[in-house]
Amino acid sequence: MAILTDEHIADAYHHQTERVFDDAPFVWLQRSRAVNQPHYDRTDLAALDRRLGSLVEALLTTPQQAWSRCAQALPTASAGEVFVAAAIAFRGSDVRCVQQAVEAGLSSESRFPGLLSALAWLPDSIAHPWIHRFLRSKKMDHKHLAVAAYSARCEDPADELTLLLQREDCLSHHKLYCGMLRLAGELKRVDLLPAAQRARHADHPDVKFWAHWATVLLGDADAAHALHPFIAAASAHRAAALDLCMRVLPLPTARQWISAWALDHTQVRTTIQAIGVLGDPLAVDWLLPKIRAPETARLAGEAFATITGIDLVEQKLTRVEEPLHPASDEDHLELSEDQFLPVPDADAVTTAWRTQQDAWVAGQRYFLGKPIERTHLEHIYANGRQRQRRSAAMELALADPQRPLDNHARVQGFSDHP
Repeated sequence: MAILTDEHIADAYHHQTERVFDDAPFVWLQRSRAVNQPHYDRTDLAALDRRLGSLVEALLTTPQQAWSRCAQALPTASAGEVFVAAAIAFRGSDVRCVQQAVEAGLSSESRFPGLLSALAWLPDSIAHPWIHRFLRSKKMDHKHLAVAAYSARCEDPADELTLLLQREDCLSHHKLYCGMLRLAGELKRVDLLPAAQRARHADHPDVKFWAHWATVLLGDADAAHALHPFIAAASAHRAAALDLCMRVLPLPTARQWISAWALDHTQVRTTIQAIGVLGDPLAVDWLLPKIRAPETARLAGEAFATITGIDLVEQKLTRVEEPLHPASDEDHLELSEDQFLPVPDADAVTTAWRTQQDAWVAGQRYFLGKPIERTHLEHIYANGRQRQRRSAAMELALADPQRPLDNHARVQGFSDHP
């Protein structure tokens, strides 16, 4: 009979820790991508949360070994590894571990999402004391982390946010400034509208964008006109600007913008996306040829379905095609924006449109086949796929001056695990 020594047991735990540590960052990465993928819904996110929670709990059964593995990985850690390290450190009592995880997460923009995600993912009892501590820190990067965590958790720092927006040292840190403006808009902090309006004159383009964005969310729809340059140019904020403007501009103005982009061959994808967000059935005839072009077929099909509510897969309006493969960069795979969209059958889609187009009225905005109204939007936010839920959240926030912008990345019980 074999006798298990302490060394054997330690070795078994070591291998278990290694396996779990390898799995957890991958699951985190899978979830972070799932948030905006067209084939995931909130049930899928909840399943990933449970799996991630189980992996973190497994690591915490041997906390010393788990942290040793985390510390070993931190110097070259991916965002997913930073998430695991931060989730373990925040749940422990060693401030030095927290310091190492935070420093790693703040060391680069690529790692920051993992650190932020840990604060968003952990339960209130663990996350709140640390978020409050970071908010009161003298370091601006810590304050930025805290503000971003409030945003991810859809929580209001109340008077703290007001005071930060009055401090010159905070306004000179442009990432923190952007985060504060974004949070003010998301939370519908109308009391902070003057601060957002002042920020519209800032020199930094990122600050200027989030100032305009927040001002629109806070009720000044005319501020959307100032977002046009962020769409027309290849701006990092193009998608967010487009998503907001097409929902708040008067229909004739939105059509003028789209018509101008349609004349520019470099703006084809922008035009397709704008049509889908606007939900104008008058533009479907322009979309149909784009469904025939391989480079725009999937995106145009998504816009068509977003307007009409015709599910291409359920209605068998698709064709089989080789899947799009992301370019490989070792562990960091850049997914194509169209990766998981179905490939439309252009003839079948055209026939479906020609036989049903009288069901949609020109001059009316549609979202998934129905006029944009609260009951429909609430249903989509509760039951739709992730990109649909994101759109529904924005429409609901714009329709109600007092309703905050819900974070579609969160699901019920998101931070309620032990």
